Amino acid sequence: MPPKVRGMTSDVLVLCTRHRPSEVRTCLETVRLQTSVPDRVLVVDSSDDDETVAAVADFAAAWPSDSVIEHRRAERGLTLQRVAGIDATTEEIVHFIDDDTVLELGYFEGILAAFVGDAAGALGGVGGFVIDQPAHNFRRIDVWLGLDAVAEGVVLPSGRNVRVYTEPREPMAVDWLSGCAMSFRRAVFAMERPNLELPGSGDGEDVEFSYRVRQHWGLVVTPHARLEHRESPVGRRSAEQLVRIELMSRYDRVCAGTGWLSRRAFWISAFGQFAWYGTKGLVTFSAERLAIARHTGAAIVELARRKR
Repeated sequence: MPPKVRGMTSDVLVLCTRHRPSEVRTCLETVRLQTSVPDRVLVVDSSDDDETVAAVADFAAAWPSDSVIEHRRAERGLTLQRVAGIDATTEEIVHFIDDDTVLELGYFEGILAAFVGDAAGALGGVGGFVIDQPAHNFRRIDVWLGLDAVAEGVVLPSGRNVRVYTEPREPMAVDWLSGCAMSFRRAVFAMERPNLELPGSGDGEDVEFSYRVRQHWGLVVTPHARLEHRESPVGRRSAEQLVRIELMSRYDRVCAGTGWLSRRAFWISAFGQFAWYGTKGLVTFSAERLAIARHTGAAIVELARRKR
């Protein structure tokens, strides 16, 4: 295996999973074949069975000699599992990828190179570029309502986060990092930690956490670390559920008062989303748009009750 990127002392991959042994096997195979395998790979597992344990044991028997792969049980919950991985490790750079991702060769080498190239030490996090994304087809009304933007990788005043859809030529400064492909300096966790107090399911925890990090450190997405996110159907919510969850988590993000987020902008976007999708759904007889409006309305009612 080639030597580590010069300037890095150690790195660890924290891979959180639950009931996805097949996806874990596919992901770990692409980790094992990397040009620079992390010094340590820690699979943090909240499954109720031992299938993932067996998968990790199988890989351990043929894992690269200058890296260690381990399995760790943890309480169910992505944020809880991330924190368990952070607290169980000491390496300088902490990588997170989702268990249903497939890495291209050179992924970790590209991540580490971005950190090494940061001579001033101002960079707190680096994200990989997800290659299997749809085109960024935003509409003008979504921009007006605070639901989308021409710019990519930003967090809007409404709390809405816009992905990096277009592959940049060089590392690109962003406001947040996707949890499926994000890496941080260990020093970041002395200042900011993943939020275990997020209500509900903790969805959007990657945006909430990385946006807090952005207030103190730089964040970039690098084209030199590429991966696919083959979203597994296991444990994944329906599109309708995600509409409500996104709105609820976005409201909590705005209420936290981080950065330049605005409650006024949030409510404009929420009511705008409800009105726009409801109207378009009725005019076009679109069940999908009407479902979005219905779940948006339910979230607005729930948030209004919470404020009382």
